[in-house]
Amino acid sequence: MQFFNNISRKKIGEVLNHIAFESKRDTRRRFLEYLVNSTGDNQLVVGGQAKTWIKISSEQEKKLCYCLEDEDGIFELEHFNITFEGFLECLECLFRQQDEVSQKDFEIDFENLGKA
Repeated sequence: MQFFNNISRKKIGEVLNHIAFESKRDTRRRFLEYLVNSTGDNQLVVGGQAKTWIKISSEQEKKLCYCLEDEDGIFELEHFNITFEGFLECLECLFRQQDEVSQKDFEIDFENLGKA
């Protein structure tokens, strides 16, 4: 995967631990939230104010997921194991789902996650 090649495994682990810790404090907490454009006629993403983010799943125990909120509601789109590899897969799916930031900005947002 070309994502996060310049970010250490240690930093990725720290961010994953931060997400797990913060999710215990607030189970509805969203991380790395971005806008998503409507997909038009195919109706996969409906409306102009759609958002996507990652979180600890509310539907499947001990899983990460990336989510979508559009005019049809809030959905957990795909679930991943809470492991280093699962986290990277989830992040890649989140990046590809969103339409707001470049890869560079996404990585900067990731690096800043959990900083005071």
